[in-house]
Amino acid sequence: MMYEEIKKDMPEEYELEPVIIKLERQRAPVIVVCHEIPLHTIIEIQIGAT
Repeated sequence: MMYEEIKKDMPEEYELEPVIIKLERQRAPVIVVCHEIPLHTIIEIQIGAT
């Protein structure tokens, strides 16, 4: 699937914000399995990069 197809067919899976909020609330270690682009975004947010 292409990003456009995912956004159209599964909009709730396309958004990162709810996932990031859930990750920030976790107190135990978390394993994230995803495509490279969202993973880079999550890592940058966690380390405070801009």
